[in-house]
Amino acid sequence: MRTIILFLALLCLAGADYDRSPVRSPKELSDWLSKDFTYQWRMPMATQSAQETLETKHGSCLDFAILSQNILAGMGIHCDIAVVKFTDLNIMHAICIW
Repeated sequence: MRTIILFLALLCLAGADYDRSPVRSPKELSDWLSKDFTYQWRMPMATQSAQETLETKHGSCLDFAILSQNILAGMGIHCDIAVVKFTDLNIMHAICIW
């Protein structure tokens, strides 16, 4: 039986200015990430900064969650990052929840 551990992580990048992003709503953010960015799976789950994700236009699920959290915060939308860890499979998945 798979053991699933769910925990919320509050990941913030101090001093970042993401309120100048080309999106104005969570829907536009999702569309922009889907269209202009490339998903890059990697284990163990290493992260890059939101700025790196913006510059390289690729990243893991956690990278996209961190970027999304920063952009949404710039819009005044509170959100958290949820990370699901499948312990017997040694994999994780992260999403931004608002």
